[in-house]
Amino acid sequence: MDNGSSTLLSFPSSPQPPGSNIPSPPPAEVPRSIEEDSYVRGAAKRSSSSSNDLLYERDRFRARLQTFNGRHTGAVGPDEGPSSTEKSKNGVIDEETSHCDVCDIIQSKTTRLQVRPPSPEFAADDISPLSAGSDFFRSLAELPSAFSAPEPAVDIRSLTYAQLSAVFRYYFNQRLPHTAKMFPWLHGIHPENFAQKRFFCRDTIHDQDGTDPPESELNPALSADPAAVPRFLMCVSPADNPALLRNTVHAPEILHPIDVSRAEVVTLLEYVLGLVFPGKDSHHMLDPLVADCYAIKHLPVFLNLDPSSGVSLRNFHIQVAKLAACSDMVVYCLENDHLGSCKCASLARVLWLAQRYAVAKDGGLGTAHYNTFIMSDLPFLEQILLRQPSPYHSTLFTVPPEPRSDTRKTSLESRLSSFNPRSLAVWDSDFVMKEKVETTRMSAASCIGGRVWAGNMWDYQAMIMHLQFRNEMSIGDGFGSYCDPSSSIVNKDDIANQRITNILPPPRANWRLFVHCCSDAGFPDLAVLRSLMFKFSLSSHRSTGSEYHTLEFPPAGSVGIGDCKKENLSSVVNCCKLLYLYSSSTSDDPDVVSALIYCSDGYTESSLFVLSYVMYSRNVSLDEAMLLLHKDYSRPFYIFSSDVHILRKLEVLLRRVSPLVKKVDWSTLEVFSDLEITEILLATGARPSHSVGAKHSLERKASSLSLLEADWVSDVDGSLPSRILPYLYLGSLKHANSLALLSKLGITKVISVGERLEWLNSRQFQSSHTITVEEIDGGNLEKFTISGNPNTVDTILKVNNLQDDGIDELSASLPRMLEFIEEEHQKSNGNAKIFIHCRVGVSRSATVVMAEVMRRLNVSLAKAYLYVRVRRLNIIIQPNLRFMYELFKWEEHQKTLDKKRSELTLREIDWFVFCREVMNLNVPYLRK
Repeated sequence: MDNGSSTLLSFPSSPQPPGSNIPSPPPAEVPRSIEEDSYVRGAAKRSSSSSNDLLYERDRFRARLQTFNGRHTGAVGPDEGPSSTEKSKNGVIDEETSHCDVCDIIQSKTTRLQVRPPSPEFAADDISPLSAGSDFFRSLAELPSAFSAPEPAVDIRSLTYAQLSAVFRYYFNQRLPHTAKMFPWLHGIHPENFAQKRFFCRDTIHDQDGTDPPESELNPALSADPAAVPRFLMCVSPADNPALLRNTVHAPEILHPIDVSRAEVVTLLEYVLGLVFPGKDSHHMLDPLVADCYAIKHLPVFLNLDPSSGVSLRNFHIQVAKLAACSDMVVYCLENDHLGSCKCASLARVLWLAQRYAVAKDGGLGTAHYNTFIMSDLPFLEQILLRQPSPYHSTLFTVPPEPRSDTRKTSLESRLSSFNPRSLAVWDSDFVMKEKVETTRMSAASCIGGRVWAGNMWDYQAMIMHLQFRNEMSIGDGFGSYCDPSSSIVNKDDIANQRITNILPPPRANWRLFVHCCSDAGFPDLAVLRSLMFKFSLSSHRSTGSEYHTLEFPPAGSVGIGDCKKENLSSVVNCCKLLYLYSSSTSDDPDVVSALIYCSDGYTESSLFVLSYVMYSRNVSLDEAMLLLHKDYSRPFYIFSSDVHILRKLEVLLRRVSPLVKKVDWSTLEVFSDLEITEILLATGARPSHSVGAKHSLERKASSLSLLEADWVSDVDGSLPSRILPYLYLGSLKHANSLALLSKLGITKVISVGERLEWLNSRQFQSSHTITVEEIDGGNLEKFTISGNPNTVDTILKVNNLQDDGIDELSASLPRMLEFIEEEHQKSNGNAKIFIHCRVGVSRSATVVMAEVMRRLNVSLAKAYLYVRVRRLNIIIQPNLRFMYELFKWEEHQKTLDKKRSELTLREIDWFVFCREVMNLNVPYLRK
C-alpha cells in the first residue's frame, strides 16, 4: 500500500482485471519445524510495519486496482509469533530443530484437503432469515427517507432490535461449517503465496529428482477464489462508536481505507459500478457514493490480509477481514441523531456495494448472496442511551449497559469506576480486561512462610487503599490456590452483580513492608537496609497507623553473572534477613505487621527474590525451594534459564547465614569477605546434567546416576510444567523427558501428544520395568502400562501421527484422550496427577487441556482458553487455527448431545470475534 504519495494516473478503458504489480507485505513467518510457535511474555516484539515496492508511475494505478480487487496486502496484521532466529534472551523458547518435520508425511494428507469451501446447501425450512429469499427478509420495513438509496437496486432493509434479537437466536444456534470446508482456506491462501499453497495443497512434495515442482503442478483450485461459505453475521459500527452489540466490527477492520487522491477514488468507483451494474447507466450513483466513502473514510472494497509469503498456521489477525465477504451486515450506531446526520446510511451503502463487488470482481453476476441492514428502532435506542432494562439485553449486547442507579458510589468505587464488572459476564469481548482480572485472582497473595507473602500489584494497591479507606476495604480471606477453579472468574455466573471489591481479592494481612520487583530497579541500598534492620529489631511488630516501607528489587531474568558483586550479593542476603526479622512475630494479633513481595503479575519479576527468600528462611536448596513453592505453598512462579545460574550462587550464601543454622544478630547486617565471594563465584555450582535431554547416551548415564536422581532443575532450565487443575499439568517435551521431575511432582499418568519419550525406550528404563503396550484405533494411539517402580510414571497414552502442521485433525483422537483422563481421575478418586505434553506445550497439548477444562468445569471455549492461558504463566498458548476451529466444532457437538443444557445458543462467541480477541491478547508480545 502506498503511503499517501501522489500518483500519475493511467485509466483502463474497460473494467478489465488490473495488473499484477502490487506492493507486498513483509514475509510471514515460516513455522519453526512447522511446529508450535511459543511465546514468552516480554519477548521481542514482531514488526508490523510494511515495506512497499517502488512502482513506476505508469504502473501505480494498475497496482491500486489490483489491491482493491481483493489482493490487498498493505495492511498486515500481527504475525503468529517470534521468528525462529530469536533466542532465549527474553525468554523465548526456541524449537529444537530447524527442519520441517512434517514434509515427509504431507503427501498422504493433501489428498483429503479442500481449498474451496463449497456453497451452502440450506434446506427450505432452514433458510437464513437474512437471506433475500426468506419470508422474514421480505417482511422487513423499507428504510426511512434519511436512508434513501441512490438507486432502487440498492436494497437495504430496516431492522428493529426485537427482530435482531430473533436473528441472533437463530444465528447462534446454527452450526459452523465443517472443518474440512473451511480449511486450509481460513489459513489464508494468497494467490501469490507459493510457499503456503505448496505446503497445504500440492499433490507431491518433491519431484523425483528432489526439486520443487513448478507452480503449475500445484492444486489448480488454489488459483481460484473461495466460493461462498455458509453465511456469517457482523454488526458494523462507525469507527468512533463503542462496540455494544454482539459480533460488532468497525469499518477499519474490514474495509480498505482511503489513502489515494479524490480522482483515484472516483475512478475506482466507476470501475466498481461498472462491474456491479454491467450494461447499466450507473453514473448518477457516482457522486452520492463518493460522498459516502469520504463520510466513512473507506472504500467499498473488503480487505484481503492473506499473507503473500511464508507459511502461516496462526493467522488469527486475518479472520475478521476474511469472513467479511461471507457475512450479512447490520449497521448501527449510538448517536443521538441516529436517522439524522449520523454515518450509518453512508456505511450501509458502502458495505452493500462492497458485498456486490466482492462477487462481481471474481466473475459473479453482481447479485451477492449477502445483505446489509440498518437498525432503525429509535425507541429502543433511547432505552439504551438511558440505560433502561430490556428483554433483549441478554441476546444482543456484548457488554450489557449498566443500569442507572440512585445509589451513591463510595470513594473507593469511584476510584475504580473505570472497571465495569458487567463486562465480565459476557464472553465475546474485552478479553484483555478479563485476562487482567483472571491473572489478578490467580496470582493473589499467598503466604510463603511466617508472615511473608508473595502477590501482585493489586495486592499492594488494595493494602494502600485499605489504609486510606478502612471502612470500605478491610483485610479478609482470599481465594483458593492458583490452580483451583474457585480462584477463577470463568465459573462465576453472578459476577456481573457483584461489587468490584468482591471480585478482586482484599488484602490478606497487615502488610507494612513491601518489596517491589520491577524493571530498572537496582539492589536495595545497604545503608537503607541497615537503618531498617536496626529499627525493626527494636520494634513491637505491631502497627495501627498508616506507615509503611517499600524497597525495590531487580526482576527475574535481569541479573547476570556480572551483577554478582560483593555489595549486590550482600544486599540480597540482608534483604531476606530484613523480611525474616520484620515478619518474625507469632502473635495472632491482627495488627501484627507482615511483608509482601510483589510484582505486576504476581510471579514473573518477583520469582528470583521469592526463591531466594525461601532458600534463606527454610535452609533448602534451589530445587527444594522450587518444590516447596509449587507443592506446599501453591505459589505460581517462573524463572528464566539465566536465573538458575544466579540462584545456584546465591544458594551457598543464603544457606550459610540462614537463621536455621546459625545464631543471628538481628541488629546488624551480614558481612562477607572478598574470599568468600570469590570462592562462591568460581565454584561450579550445579551438578552436571544427567537427564534424557543431555548429549550423552542413556547407557552412559546409567553408570553414574539413575534417571530419578538427575539434576532436573538444570535439565528444564528452572521451569516447571504448568498446573492447570489440581490434578492436571501442561508442559513440554523437555518436562516429559525429565523422569526425575515427573517423580518429584508425583505425576504418574502421561499423555504424549505426537511426541516420543526417550526414557521410555531406553535400555536402562526397560531393564528395570515391565512395560505392556496396547494399540488403540489401529495404532493411532498406544497405551503403555508400566510396573516395577511405584515412584514413577505407570501409564502413558501416546498419540501417534498428529503434527502441529495445520493439516492434521485432532478431533479423531480427542474423545479417547478425554476418556483416558476421566478413567484415571475416577479410579484414583481425583488423586492421580496427569501430565499432558507435546513439543512445546502451546498447541496440541494445550488444545487437549482446554477441552478437559471445558468438560470438567462445564464452561465455554472462550472461558477455558483464558483459564488455561493465564495458568500457563509466561508461555502463551497458541493452538493453530485448525485446532482452535475444531474445538469450536467439538463444543458445538457436546451441546447438541447435552439434553439438559441451559445455554440458549450453541456457541457463546463467534469464530471471527474469538480470533480477534486472541489477536488483541497477543499484540503486546509481538514484535513491532
